[in-house]
Amino acid sequence: FRTVDIQRWDVRVRSLLGQMGFFDLLGAAGAEQDDPASTTKYVKFRSGTHVSGKAIEEIRRLDLDPHAPPPEHHMLYGAVTEAMTNVVQHAYPNGGDRRLKRWWLSAAFDTAKREVVVIIYDQGKTIPRTLPRRFSDGLKVAMPDWRSRPHAEIIRLAHDLHRSASAEMNRGYGLHRDIRGYVEGRPDSAYHVFSGRGLYSVRTNGRDALKTFEQDLKGTLIEWRIKCDE
Repeated sequence: FRTVDIQRWDVRVRSLLGQMGFFDLLGAAGAEQDDPASTTKYVKFRSGTHVSGKAIEEIRRLDLDPHAPPPEHHMLYGAVTEAMTNVVQHAYPNGGDRRLKRWWLSAAFDTAKREVVVIIYDQGKTIPRTLPRRFSDGLKVAMPDWRSRPHAEIIRLAHDLHRSASAEMNRGYGLHRDIRGYVEGRPDSAYHVFSGRGLYSVRTNGRDALKTFEQDLKGTLIEWRIKCDE
């Protein structure tokens, strides 16, 4: 792999990609350059094909705790574990090479704002496209015209359907509590789900928000943005 005009790249982009391990992955040695003006530091991503508590604990204990310890880290563990479980069980429903059916986990911290961001991404079928298979009856009742509805609305509905189904099956809380619930009640925190062409956001100091994009993400990205305790 050879970078093109690497010295002309925005130093902020080079810093982000270098810290997250992008250049290491592509074997582009010497491309990294930290941005001295930035108070945000990024964590080298982990990736896997199974639920990995070890990856979550490594990011928290080795990368975040020394600088900006996430509050209530047991809830963070539960949220990311549930997100990994959804990837493994639902994001890649068809056959194919299992090695390509992965999740990518990373984080960042801002020492000035005392804020931690944790993200997990997959290149699967997206929430709007897998929801009908998982909750077909509930989806037809709650949103009969779901085929014509924006992806953002379907993503929001997925959280409520998952909550109801989990209560009936007596197995955890899934999207509603384990994943979204980590930010609920925490000041100045937020939860975002980008999936397909939709974005569903929850802010603890405001109302839920929906947004539709023209371009498809080709997967699902979940982000927790958490204000650390002083």
